[in-house]
Amino acid sequence: MRQRWNRCGWFGALAVGALLLNPTPTDAAGCDPLPTIVQAPLGSPVVPTPVTTAVRTSDSSYCLYGDVSNTALTRLLFYIPGYGDGSTQPVDAMFQYLATNQEGELGEDDLLVAYANRLPFWPWSWRSRAEQNLEDVLGDLAARGIEIEQVVLAGFSAGGITAANVAARWKSSWPTLEALVVNDPAGLDFFFSLGNLSAIPASTRLLVVQAETSVGSNSAAGPIWEGTAHIPLVSNGQYHKNYWVVSSDVSHSPTVVSEHLSIQATGSEQPYNHIDYYGYWRRLYRAAWQAFLDAPLGDGSAYCNDAGPCELSFMGIWQDGIPATESRNAHDLGL
Repeated sequence: MRQRWNRCGWFGALAVGALLLNPTPTDAAGCDPLPTIVQAPLGSPVVPTPVTTAVRTSDSSYCLYGDVSNTALTRLLFYIPGYGDGSTQPVDAMFQYLATNQEGELGEDDLLVAYANRLPFWPWSWRSRAEQNLEDVLGDLAARGIEIEQVVLAGFSAGGITAANVAARWKSSWPTLEALVVNDPAGLDFFFSLGNLSAIPASTRLLVVQAETSVGSNSAAGPIWEGTAHIPLVSNGQYHKNYWVVSSDVSHSPTVVSEHLSIQATGSEQPYNHIDYYGYWRRLYRAAWQAFLDAPLGDGSAYCNDAGPCELSFMGIWQDGIPATESRNAHDLGL
């Protein structure tokens, strides 16, 4: 009975919101002003300072990071935000990092990153709107002389559920879908639902990343993993699929909690720390490029799913020399 009333309460809130609010989370088109990055407190594990040099191109349905004058570009990372994330500010620093190759392992501006904007208020319309936003990006890039050949599809929270649903309905007219990355997917208790994921091509790499406090909750991470059982853990001698749980660290003060909104590194309430860099940014970067190049970068594979050693289990080192609590992968989780 409690669950029934909770669901009714959510429906009422949605109905009232639809009457009182604009039917999209934001009216702002494209990119928002660059946020101020607040670093983690002194004593925390050291992480690279993000730079904000990526060229940003605004449109009513997306914010695009990268050099759109470079017609040699062929790779796109398309990212779907969480519910209510109409602003690019919470994830702008991550996109800057992805689009400007701050790892230094590849050439500058080799990747375009698009953030799907103006997603609808109603959850059941997200997939179709995200598909339209993707087609807008591809069409606008083609008009600039950029023909995208490879796509990595990613999403956070409800955007992770939506990304999985879009991947399951990937159109033959679109570029090759190389990988699906879902960051702490959630929203199954808020009118978002998963379709039949068995239609996702088995050749598609899959990375599921979950915050520690989301484990055991009504997360979509488990259902996405179970719904993609046809995607192998290893393919052609390479790691192909993995499930990461980003660990909290209570060994030091202040403690660092891996929670649902940890990926949003902006402002004093969500400082940029090792959870952002090692837990999400670096994994997404390596997952994308391993999929694009069909080879891991250096010794690190985001898809490393056995007893290891897995380089991307590493979460940094506290300034007293003690390693931060490592992330757990599919093998550690018994998957």
